[in-house]
Amino acid sequence: RKYFTTSQFADAKSQVSAAHLYRLMLETSCLQLYEHYTSLEELKRSGFAYILSRVDIIFHKPVQLYREYLFSTWARSSGILKLFRNFTVEFGGDLAAEASTLWAAVDLNTRKLIKNTDVPDPVQCFDQDITADANNRIFIPEGLVKISEKKISYSDLDLYDHMNNTKYVELVCDILPLSLQTLSRLRIDFVRECKLGEIINIFYLADGNDHYVKGVKED
Repeated sequence: RKYFTTSQFADAKSQVSAAHLYRLMLETSCLQLYEHYTSLEELKRSGFAYILSRVDIIFHKPVQLYREYLFSTWARSSGILKLFRNFTVEFGGDLAAEASTLWAAVDLNTRKLIKNTDVPDPVQCFDQDITADANNRIFIPEGLVKISEKKISYSDLDLYDHMNNTKYVELVCDILPLSLQTLSRLRIDFVRECKLGEIINIFYLADGNDHYVKGVKED
């Protein structure tokens, strides 16, 4: 898919924000699923969904405004319960960003994992890999300090009634000062889903060039 980046994607540094860039990546994959399953509602009615558990994004260079970027995505086979989906963002043949995401198929009624072989009409998988790697979990150091909290509101929700995973990217970036908004890498582990009205306590630690954020629900 090709997207023309306009001012609606801009942040205060006149570049496409990390959250908008990631949103366009996921929109590309949703369009593939929409065409594969006829509609996302049909996918939902079939009783299963793909749940995101980890994302690793590498930003090779800032994505500029008023340019047409090529977004590519493909599923990568990875065993019985794991499914990787990769993304690349290019301009003029040069790589601007890439992402690796890790998903699992879940039964919407039982909330249990489904084997990839039991997913109805799965999308085709390819072996092509990239530098970004969502296979390894993040280890958070000690010493994080609570700096804010967030209450989940209507605008945070997706079609499965929990917080859209792109909103977590916004949550992380909202913590960082403007001088740090040109990221080199962003990794997120999704541990539990957040729903309307729930409150997330946000903890933060700066350690050199690494910045750690942890969200903990009130319960």
